[in-house]
Amino acid sequence: MDDILDKIELLKDTLLDYAADHYDINQWPDELEYDFDYIETIETGITEYDIPITEEEMIRCNKLYKRYNI
Repeated sequence: MDDILDKIELLKDTLLDYAADHYDINQWPDELEYDFDYIETIETGITEYDIPITEEEMIRCNKLYKRYNI
């Protein structure tokens, strides 16, 4: 489970770095905010409610990482 949380943390950091490089603070586009909220929802489910990540969530996280890892 820690491996998954490490990857989610890396994804969050990647998205935050992308946002810092491309947008002013508090001026993120809706899609970027939605993606960040999605990642945090998964993280909260794992850490606070012990809900395992689904295969669909893993696939989406991989796609998000590829999109924002520039």
